[in-house]
This record gives sequence, structure tokens and C-alpha cells, in this order.
Amino acid sequence: MATLRHAKFLGNIEKKLQSEAKNNRLILLAKSGQVGVEPPLLRGDKIYPKMKQIVSKAQHEVLIMGYKMDNSDAEKDLVEALKSLNEKASLTGKKIRVRILINKKSGGAAIASNPTPDNIFKKGMPNLSNLDFQYAEHVHSGFGSYHSKMIVVDNEIAMLSSCDLVSSNNYKNNESKYVDVSTILHGRDFVDNIRQDFVKGWNSDSSEASGGRKKEIPKSIPMTEKKMDKDVKLIPAVNALYLSKKANGNIFRRSQLSPYTIALIEAINRAETSINVLSPNLNHPLIIQALAEAVKRNVKVNISLDKNMNDFSEAKQVAGGTNQQGIQSLYDAIMHLPDNKKALLDVRWATNDEGDKLVKLKDTQHVHARMICIDDEIVFAGSSVLDKQSVYHSRECDVVMHSPVVATSYNEKIFNKIFSKAKKINDDPGNLILTTADKSTFKRLDSFLDKILDNIKILLNTTVTNQKEQQSRKEQIKQLRLDLMLVKRNLHYCRDQGGHYRLLKTKENHAEKLLNNVSSKINIKKLSTSPPSKTKYFSFLRGRSKTPVSSLPDSKEKNDCEQLIMLIEKFKHLKSSFFSHRSEKKSIQQKMIAIIKKINKSYTAKEMQSLDNYFEGNDAISKGISDILGREPRAQIDWGILKSNLPSQNRINIEMARMVRSSSLPRK
Repeated sequence: MATLRHAKFLGNIEKKLQSEAKNNRLILLAKSGQVGVEPPLLRGDKIYPKMKQIVSKAQHEVLIMGYKMDNSDAEKDLVEALKSLNEKASLTGKKIRVRILINKKSGGAAIASNPTPDNIFKKGMPNLSNLDFQYAEHVHSGFGSYHSKMIVVDNEIAMLSSCDLVSSNNYKNNESKYVDVSTILHGRDFVDNIRQDFVKGWNSDSSEASGGRKKEIPKSIPMTEKKMDKDVKLIPAVNALYLSKKANGNIFRRSQLSPYTIALIEAINRAETSINVLSPNLNHPLIIQALAEAVKRNVKVNISLDKNMNDFSEAKQVAGGTNQQGIQSLYDAIMHLPDNKKALLDVRWATNDEGDKLVKLKDTQHVHARMICIDDEIVFAGSSVLDKQSVYHSRECDVVMHSPVVATSYNEKIFNKIFSKAKKINDDPGNLILTTADKSTFKRLDSFLDKILDNIKILLNTTVTNQKEQQSRKEQIKQLRLDLMLVKRNLHYCRDQGGHYRLLKTKENHAEKLLNNVSSKINIKKLSTSPPSKTKYFSFLRGRSKTPVSSLPDSKEKNDCEQLIMLIEKFKHLKSSFFSHRSEKKSIQQKMIAIIKKINKSYTAKEMQSLDNYFEGNDAISKGISDILGREPRAQIDWGILKSNLPSQNRINIEMARMVRSSSLPRK
């Protein structure tokens, strides 16, 4: 029986991880024990009211760690719970400790993706004077984010979730966009592992507290006598293993796996009957390989993913690949198997509740939940995703539970509800994944290419008239490139078909050329009155200046201003790159110094006044030049020539730059 085989699984994995922790920098915690488990919660309308209930009943301590928090129903629920605690503390005279630790992107991380949103604790702190309250942020500029999502109350109850306290899970007006899952654990001995995980994150050098120095969190807190709510159906004495992973901001350090990944691959390799996978992403090659090997052992593998989840970011070389690419790799590994064995792999794209529409990232009912159930007795739940970012870089927290009762609960309440409505990939009209390689492969690939070509021709025959359409066009082109990439990698299945292969290759090359043609024509139609070749360099100026640069007559001042703007934009693109581009950056600095020298040397008072008209209200120009030229010696445009002519000298005395090491410009 499967139960006998997995009976010692958690203990063996714990010993393995603890022995590897000496050499594996990513392993933070791997501790097992027995814990009480509530049935899992699905969606924000169940998760956040439960969070509010748990937090409002705290007697000593509330610890919260998350990836994001913004102005949302969840944030309001949390604030209401904290205000309730504040009133309780004012009556008892005993302060309750509250610590909140949220991830914050900075530098390259904020450029590469959306910046971290503000929340009420950053914008304006509610009155919590009776609480021992402190808010902190884990600041990182690369890949080492805090992706853990945990709430620990009185070292007795813990919530491990796939969701953050964000507006995408708003539920009070029936607008919830994400489908998330939360696991609630009871028991001081086991929950203490999760608390210690939070304490390590709080005490790390990367977390910065608002309002001064971080307050220490004691190693232990008093015992709490808690009465179990009558409506709580607790599954007692469940064997569980808590796994926590350190953040790793080094993109080149990928030789070690997270404890979650090590445990998951080991569990997949032991699977005998079934594996159910629910995740936003799947692209890690070792996990894909383990799933393929399970299919070869006659294990039924069911997978539900979002078809286009984070396609544009996951398609980058360092990210690991899109879900479609990951699933194609999985089918590539079992392509040689007979049809009856390949049928053991059932991959489906998540749909809405009605089952008639595939969900996308910003759609309602987008599946952000993650859980894995193996042989109907081992359950993985928490914050980890099956992609390279999660495996190698983000800080994560997860629990592995060994219990047929818990597994049944997760399958019935979470997995089956989503998987039963999901659409099989071959039933998707836009499917580009090859699940079989036979005589029909040529026709399928040819059909795929025809669809791509038709979409490209539609783009070629439509014009872009405004900035919104331009952005939409760019997203369409990105998606077509991803589709073409998937078809291109499957052409090898037709190599032995001679003329068919050459025909497909020719059509694929033609599609790629047309797509490049579409890309080059995005800016052909004037989106403003600025020259087409320079349109993109003026995007950040629109709406900020009373007198746009593009609308003024040609002049020496206008040309110099345009050159400065172009240099700023080029520098921004280089700065956001993962590579240094030192020579290009130095060249831009030298060109900018030359322009500023020319302005200071040759401009008349009238030309200076004209130049000031361009800069009026455009702080982006000043800031951009400052970013390029550094801190000292100061290189400024000399506005002194205008002192006698313009009374508004304070307004126009714009500091244009801060430092150029090689500059010989006079100091001000």
C-alpha cells in the first residue's frame, strides 16, 4: 500500500535537508512535528474574514510577513482587527506586540517589474497607540524578494497562504480576481517553527523599520489558553514538515535547490498512483523531468495552470520559460511513449467558474493558488511556485502534510473544483502544444503558422493612432513572438519529412520577418507632432510641460534639448539592463558634458531664456541628467546670464547634474 511506503517520508526528508543545510545556503528551516490542520480555505471571501477573526483574538503577539500590501479589502480587515486589539489593550493595560514585514522592490527590481504599492502603514499610520506596533520592509534590488506569506498569532495559530493583502483579492463587492488557498495550522510546538522563521526575517540586515530602529522580538512568549471555536473542524495530530528558504539575490548562484524543491522531487519520485498539481507557473526542468518519469512509471499526473500566467516576464532567458514552453518540454519527454501511457498526463488550462473562458493574469478568477497532492496522502501547500524564481531566489515558506484525511480535504475543496472546470489543452482552439508526433504533426504545425500569419497580417493592416493602441500593439507582438517561438521549437518533429520540413521552415522565417516589420512600424504614424524617429524619447514628457518640446519651432535650443532627452532615455535603457554597458554609459556621459559645455559657452541671454521654456515643468530632464552625471563636481547649466533679465531666477536655476568624475566643468 502507498501509505506504508510514505510512512517515513517526512522523517527521511527532514534528516536529508538538515544534513544538506551545512552546504546548501538556501535551506533555512526544515523541522517536522504534529499539528492540527483546519480544512483549506479557497478565495479571499473565505480567507480574509478568517484572518480578521484570528488576529482580533490575539492576546500577546501578531506577526505578519507578506510580498505585497495595498489599499484593499484585506488591508481594511487587518486594520479593523488591529483597532479591535488596540481597544482590548487599552482596557487590559497590556500591550500586544504587532510586527508587519513586507517585501519592497528597489533599484533594478522596481524597474524590471511593477514597483511595490503603498499601504496604509506607509501612507498614514492608524492610531494604534496601545499596541507595541512596528512596520518594516525587506528592501532588495534584485531577485532576493521575500515571497513568504504567513500570519502567526500567539505562537499558537499560523496561516500559510498563496495570497497577499492586495486589491486583486477584493471580495466585498464580488470583484475577486484571484483564486487563492490558505492553510491554517494549530499547535504551539509546530507553529513555533514558523514564528522562528519570521523572527529570522525580521532580524535580518535587509529589513528596515519605519519610525526608527527595529525592536527586538523575544525568543519565546507566554503560553495562551485558547478555546477552540465550535465551528472549527480540526484534523488533529497530522504529521507535518515546515520548510523555509532564504532569499538569494545572486542571479548567478543557481547550483543549489530550495528545500521545497528537494522534498517535492523526492515525493514525486516515490509516487505510485497519482499526482495532482495546481500552480500559477511550471518551468523548472528538474520538476518537469520528475513528472515525466512518474508518467513512465504509470502514475496518473493531473496538472492545472494558467495558460499565459506572467508570459512576458517568464519568457526572459533568466526566468525559465512560459507555462506553454514548460508543458511542451513535459510532452517532449514522453513523446516516444505509447498513447495509453501518454494519456496518464492530463494538463488543463484554468478557466472561469463557468468553464467557458480561459483566465488571464488580470481576469477575474485568475488561479494564483498552489498545492500538490501525491498518492492522496501527501500535501504540499504554501507560497512556493514551480518556477526558477521561487526555486533559486525568493524567500518562501511551505508545509508538507502526511495525512489521507488532509489530502482528501485539499482534493475536494481545492483541486477538484478548479481541475474539473479547466479546459484540456487539446480542446483549446489556440493550442500550440504538440502532445503527439505522428503524420498529422505537419498539418498541425502548418495550421499553427497560418493562425500566426493571419494575426500578423491583421496588425499590418491596422494603424496606431494613440499611445494606448501603441501599448496594446506591443503586447500583441510579444504574444505572437512567444507563439512563434513555441512553433519553431517543434519543427524538429518534421525533420524527417523532407519537403514538409523545408516548407514549414520557410513559412516560419516569413512569419518572423513580417513580425519584425510590424515591430518597426509601431512608431511610423505620428503619435504626437514630434519627429517619428524620436517619438519614443518624448513619452515621459507628455503632460508635464506647458510648452512641449515637439510643438516648438526648430532652433538651436530645441535641438540641444532633444539631444539631452535622447541621451537620458538611452541611459535609462542601459541602466535597466542586467549587463554593465560601461563603455556605452561613458560615451553618453561624454556627449552630455559636451552639450552642457556648449550651452554654457555659446548661448546668449535670449537663447538661455528659450532653453528655459523647454525645461519649465520638466523635472524629468533635470533628474535624468543628474542620474547620468553623478554627484560631484557639480555640472550645471549656467543660468547666471539671465539674472538681470528674469525675476523668477529661483524657478529656473535647475541643477542639471551632480557628478562627472572626468568632467572639467567649473564648480558652482
